[in-house]
This record gives sequence, C-alpha cells and structure tokens, in this order.
Amino acid sequence: MKMTKSIVASFVALTMGISGAFAQEFSFSNEVSSDLVTITKADDTEKDFAGISEKAEFEFKSEKVDAGVMVEFTIDDYGADEGYGFKWTDYNYYIEFRPIHEITLAWHDDIYTTASYLPVWDDNVSTGNFGSDGFTVVTRPYPGLRISATIPFQFENDGPNTINFLNGDSDSGEDDFDFGFGFDYTLGNLFSVGFTMIDAVDSDERSYGVFASIMPKNNEDFIISAGFSGSESSVDVEELDFTDELSISATKLYQVACVYNYDALSFAAEIVGSIDKEENFYDLYTGVKAGYAIDDALSVSLTGKLFFDLGNEDGIDEAETVMGFCPEVEYVYGAHTFSFGVAFQVCDGDTFVKFPVSWKYDL
Repeated sequence: MKMTKSIVASFVALTMGISGAFAQEFSFSNEVSSDLVTITKADDTEKDFAGISEKAEFEFKSEKVDAGVMVEFTIDDYGADEGYGFKWTDYNYYIEFRPIHEITLAWHDDIYTTASYLPVWDDNVSTGNFGSDGFTVVTRPYPGLRISATIPFQFENDGPNTINFLNGDSDSGEDDFDFGFGFDYTLGNLFSVGFTMIDAVDSDERSYGVFASIMPKNNEDFIISAGFSGSESSVDVEELDFTDELSISATKLYQVACVYNYDALSFAAEIVGSIDKEENFYDLYTGVKAGYAIDDALSVSLTGKLFFDLGNEDGIDEAETVMGFCPEVEYVYGAHTFSFGVAFQVCDGDTFVKFPVSWKYDL
C-alpha cells in the first residue's frame, strides 16, 4: 500500500495527540547499508555497484496504543538510460489500539504466530501471519491465548475487498471476499502452538499454516520449532540466498528451526522444504549461523546456506546445488552498531561475491 504524506502526517498527529494521555516510550533507528560491489564470475567477470540503502524506523508504545512507521529508499544505478537515482524500496506503518486489555484493534499490522519465525533468514513465513494490511481484531480471552480475525483492505490486483461470499469469478477478475483468522497459545517459557487461515473463502487462493515450538530449558536460550504450510496456489519463502534471488515455493511446505545460546556462543539452524513435486528450481534449503561474542562490543559470526533440487516427477533436469557462506564482524559503540561481512555463493562453477556493510543508530 502506497504511503502518502497524509498518512505520515496523520500518524505523527496521532502519536503526539495521545502522548499526553498515557505513559509512553519512543524508539527510533536509522540504518545505512550497502553490499558495496557485487562480483559475478561465470563465462566473464562482471562487477556492479550494489547501491546504498537508507532505512528509518520510528515506533511509539503506550498502555493503550502502539504505532510505528518505516521508510526505506535506495541510491543505485538503475540502468544506462536512467543512471544513478533515488528510489523508494519499502514503506510501511501499523497502529494498534487496546480499548481494554482483552481486545486489540489493529490497522495495517502483521501479527505472526511465534513458531513461524526462521532465525537464520531472520523473518517469518508468510502463512504465520494472522494480521494483514487491513483491519484486524485480536482477542485474549485467556492468558497466553490470542484469537484473531482480519480483513485486508484490498486484493493484490488493487481492487476493493468486495463483500461477496462464494460469488467470485476468476475469469472476470472478481474475487471472493478476502478474510483470514488464526490463533496461537503460549504457555510461559514451555511451548507455543499456532494456526492461521488466509483468504479463507477463496478456494483458489486459500492458505493455512500450523506451527509449534518448545523450549526444553524453560527459556529462550534453547528453542525448537516446526511448521507446515499449505496453499491452493503457492507458499513462497523468498530471497533466502545471498543474491536475494532464490526461493522455496510449494503448495505444501515444511520448516524446522533451532536456536541455542550458551554464554558467548550462539547457534541457529533451519530447514525449509517442499513436500510436493512442483516445477521449482529448488526443493530444499538449509541455513546455519554460529556466533561468538568476544566482549560486550565486538562479536563475530559465520552463516552458511545450501540449496538442493531433489528432482521432479515430470522429468525436468535437476538444478545444480547452491552453496554460500558469509563471515561477519559486528562492533557496538554506544548507540552505534557497525558491521562488515563478505558473502560468497557458488553454483556449478559460477561464483558470486558481495561485501555487506552497515551502520545503524538506535535512539
């Protein structure tokens, strides 16, 4: 959904208007990042400026209202005809209002069930979302239990979310009424389970997810999670690799993840795989990340990723295995965080290299 000046102005007015009514806290972060240069070596060697991204986030939290806004733009070479320029790459916002403790009213808010998170990819699978870019109501009838219902503001084709049940005609471009629901339940530091249903009425687009996680040590230092997602169209876990191009797409998809922290050591691993034999490039992805905190300011990490094609029932040739890894150093100085890494990725003799760097300021 396009963010306009009026949306930003309304958001600022809202936060300023409620700031005097409740105890509140504000947070702000600004991150400048770049991959510096990407080097692709195949038949020939190609070097390309990777662009510079600027991302700013502002968040307000209080007893009754939470709200946030994020904007990001990139400076890059957009082709010989366009040259270097500025381009919006992302913009988002959300508002949550709790008239009473047991009910949350949310606008444009992604609300994920806990166990849908993938720690190496650092994001949630889309089917774990029981919020939407529209209006969501979340109830908490029992401690640890959330039950939600959501109505997106519009379809992907930019048309209105028309209230017509089971009357949609895909040939005419008309869709069934789009709404979703879900729940999750978390029992302290022991376990969490969740279920989501997205686009529940539309038999051509309906998706669902079932997720669960356990904490064997009764804390977040050791978490094991698993999930299963299904869709009448496709479940996509996108931009998993270091080139931000490879995805796992399937009508039936599973995931398993683990996080373990011990003193200065940290470890995370995850698997995402396709159960059905679709005409995908890759059916299985694995990611591993290990880190070590040298002291309170300096830490190092190593991330590795593998992609496999397990074949296709239609006899399509298997894609070559992709392997990548990225060592990274992070340094924290007060409110400033600096990071630098080198990402390598190889496939059938072709090599891809980039140099991710970033500076982040947290207020």
